[in-house]
Amino acid sequence: MVSRKNLKGNGQGRNRTADTGIFSPLLYRLSYLTNKTKTHIKSDMKKSIIKPLAIVIFLILCANSAFTANTWQYYYKKGTIEYNHEMYEFAIENLTRALRLNDSLYQAANLIAEIYMKNNMKKKALEYYRKSLVINDTQHVIHNKAGSLYWFYLEIDKAYHHFKKSVAIDSDYIPAHINLVRYYIFKKNIQKADEHFTISYNIGKPLSDPLIRDARQQLQKGNTSQAITKYREAIEKNPAALQAYYELSNLYRQQEKPGDAIEVLEKLIDVKPNDEKSLVTLAHLYFTSLPTRNRKRKLELALRYLERAISINPASETSLMLMHDIHSFMGNDVQASEYLKKAQQLP
Repeated sequence: MVSRKNLKGNGQGRNRTADTGIFSPLLYRLSYLTNKTKTHIKSDMKKSIIKPLAIVIFLILCANSAFTANTWQYYYKKGTIEYNHEMYEFAIENLTRALRLNDSLYQAANLIAEIYMKNNMKKKALEYYRKSLVINDTQHVIHNKAGSLYWFYLEIDKAYHHFKKSVAIDSDYIPAHINLVRYYIFKKNIQKADEHFTISYNIGKPLSDPLIRDARQQLQKGNTSQAITKYREAIEKNPAALQAYYELSNLYRQQEKPGDAIEVLEKLIDVKPNDEKSLVTLAHLYFTSLPTRNRKRKLELALRYLERAISINPASETSLMLMHDIHSFMGNDVQASEYLKKAQQLP
């Protein structure tokens, strides 16, 4: 069991009566008034009352239902209510009890994993995703989440296994296809990467196309903020809708917001790491558009993006000349001369 102090949203004390050890809503209400809550008591009053009130209502319902204390149903329902109200330390405790009493309760394992993810405890989250999949191996979303954590820990083959399992269960699940794009690019199998990217795009196209059209119409009317909202909705619905990223980043550049443009394009290359156009544009933005603070770091990022772009297309005059310009700016005369020579030798 994880220590309470390691989880967010902690109250103080165990909130249980000393003689019985039974959860006390009153004690919970008192313990939930942490220093932060006290400081913001007026703005948080409604929220802080609703949370223990939900527990009180639950306990009243339990008294008149089959959900009696010490059953897995009781602990699972109670833990779910606590999870939904962000009372994560208590949710962990009750969901764990539910899972102990009913070892087929994969839903409890999933909620425990989600709590650990919210608290950036990735290894513990992966442990419970794995427990969930041992119980029920047909969960495409959980396979993808487990695969993403394996990818984070650079266990590439295990990640691939879960991504493939996810799309085998649900061939229309876009996030797993996108993860397979990353995998195949990592393995330098561009044909398979493009195959999964195309699948992702085609699945999401009916959802993203109307939003992109709406965004363009809003721009024509001068409603820039509404256009931005529509573009972002299109990207959320269809992460493979490259045109939405391009048009949104261009809009931010027109507004002289290079940081926002960079944020959009970096999301794009997270989805499609071999998109040459975005890599070159990111290099240009880091080189030309950002303030002098952390200048060295930004120049290094510009060079890194250009190196990736040139590895994709070594015969790009734009990339080679931009490399020349950046190295010249940094005083790297030898490197600058080499890239200028390569550019001049192009057909």
